Amino acid sequence: MMEGREKLIPYKRKIVYAFSFPFQKFKETIMRIAITFHFQNQELSIFYRYHLQGLIFGYLRSSHKVLAALLHNIGFPYNGRARFKFFCFSGLVFETPLKLPKGREHFWIRNMTAKLYISSAMDDFIKHLLFGLFKKGEFIRIGRSKGRVLEVAVLEPIQAESEMVLKPVFSPIVMKLYKRNEKGRLFLESDDKEFGIKLKENLIKKYEIFYQEPPENKHLDFEFLEHRTAPVPIKKKLEDGSWYRGESIGNIGKFRVKGSRELIQMGLDCGFGSQNSMGCGFCDVVKME
Repeated sequence: MMEGREKLIPYKRKIVYAFSFPFQKFKETIMRIAITFHFQNQELSIFYRYHLQGLIFGYLRSSHKVLAALLHNIGFPYNGRARFKFFCFSGLVFETPLKLPKGREHFWIRNMTAKLYISSAMDDFIKHLLFGLFKKGEFIRIGRSKGRVLEVAVLEPIQAESEMVLKPVFSPIVMKLYKRNEKGRLFLESDDKEFGIKLKENLIKKYEIFYQEPPENKHLDFEFLEHRTAPVPIKKKLEDGSWYRGESIGNIGKFRVKGSRELIQMGLDCGFGSQNSMGCGFCDVVKME
């Protein structure tokens, strides 16, 4: 068992190489990147994850329209219900945590930088995203917020181990049920006995679709070291053209996962839980010193 002081890694994860404008080509396999943005006197909506998703698909569309359309419109279905995108991203990691004024739906950003972490099991996804980013240029919009890209860093890959302590990076782990459980919850929390079971089932489904075969080892145990939840503001456009605004409930506490390395790797690359392509379930390693 790991003991000692914990430290979340994303801020200090080894950078394999970094580049800024003008674009420099790359050949290595890329699974995880960090994009640094700068904002000056801007308002940022609480629904910014929706706009980040749009930014990501916009980059992808600029380089590979077919892949972007496939992931955005269809995804990879499992038994006609779940549709996986096989990528995930963090919330925006600012130098100083943002505070939301009471009764408001926007954060105020004066002069700050923020990092966005993106991961995928599909090397082509990350590469086309980067090609699209450099094609569209350094200036960005996240909803009404204007900013620019300062740097793009390719991060050292995380190799799954048979036992790891992980924590969401401003990216709550969401597990939604089709009907409320015995506690009346529609979104599972870490103190629900079926939460770990549902997380494992979700990873097995992702693995079977991605590799077209079952994992050799399906054993996986979750131990939730903290019971902490947070609302996740959700915004999406419905088929009739109207807008839905609501929130999911996600888990933000650290947890220990033990067992199948291939399933843990799938979670690290594609996200734990559901709504990964909406900014949920992106995790990184907590090291104990």
